[in-house]
Amino acid sequence: MNSGASEAAFSSDGKTLWAISREGDALLRFQTDDGAKAPQPIKLPEAIDQDGGPMQLQTDPKGLLIAGAAKLWLWNPAEPKVAPKALATFPPQFEVSGMVRTPGKGNEGAILISGYHSFSDEHPKPKDFDETESLYRLAAGKKSFVPVFVRRLERVTAAPAFSGERMVFGGSYDVWEGGVEVEEPSEMPPTLWGQRIAPLAMCNTDGANSGSMGVHQVTIAGDTVWATMRGHLMGSVVSFPLPSHTDNWLVFNAGRSHYEHLLKSGVKIYERRGPLLHAKTVLIDGVWSTVGSANLDRRSFLHNQEINAVVLGPEFGAQMQAMFDADIAASNAITAEAWSRRPLSDHVKEMSARVWAYWL
Repeated sequence: MNSGASEAAFSSDGKTLWAISREGDALLRFQTDDGAKAPQPIKLPEAIDQDGGPMQLQTDPKGLLIAGAAKLWLWNPAEPKVAPKALATFPPQFEVSGMVRTPGKGNEGAILISGYHSFSDEHPKPKDFDETESLYRLAAGKKSFVPVFVRRLERVTAAPAFSGERMVFGGSYDVWEGGVEVEEPSEMPPTLWGQRIAPLAMCNTDGANSGSMGVHQVTIAGDTVWATMRGHLMGSVVSFPLPSHTDNWLVFNAGRSHYEHLLKSGVKIYERRGPLLHAKTVLIDGVWSTVGSANLDRRSFLHNQEINAVVLGPEFGAQMQAMFDADIAASNAITAEAWSRRPLSDHVKEMSARVWAYWL
């Protein structure tokens, strides 16, 4: 049996490394405290070892999550005689290249898979099916994956990686940081938003790859993001610091440069703690609501392609108000008195950023 490995995942205690053999017919179990001892191969159940074998795996409190034979399986190698449990079926002809569980205890976290569809004459595309989908989400307790609407980029090329509640992912030739917004209950699909934190497209300078090296995998180790890039004939591994703040400092400080005027005019300002809130929402008199992508700035009105939905009615307004109340509870109030005492360095940042406000 070939002892080489492809995809791998650590156990929660970091003492065991599970990997898929290169032949795809077995799991390899490495003990981190065994030194250079050979890995222990474990035969995969026949239900999983089909159609080329497993593609991805993740650890789970109840065993291993394994992507194989067009399904997501839960199997505990410590109980090899117990048949694996099929949790969900993958979308049609979807080749899974990455899989991750979102932060959450036990089964509370959703599962995200990235990859691509491989339709052919033998396996044609279903009617009206969107084959450009590259990211799917399986909510806890659900039986089917739903497509995630991807904003600002063509496709997801590297499955998300998490550090606490912060998330990075690969999109075409760059690394992005963002999150998946889910409205519950809602018939609207989840939405992936993000901002570019590492423009790795500049690494595409090798003529042999025809400028085609894309981000294939990302992971976070401490304060460092590692990304693997693959091209036609070569690949590379790059690393860069994880930004200390999820927002762009220019945009952040350009917006803050207006605080003094707004506070003097009686506007109440709250800065949200935790993850960046990307939605643009407004509620007027409890009955007029708007949700969309447009900012209240020149670029959104004059240059960008934006869209907003306007909803009239008190029922939707009440839902909006409840979300606003929850956001305010998770925010810090900015008062005129406290704002007047901010350090000189903040003044300098705001003045510098405001110069570029039109282009932000």
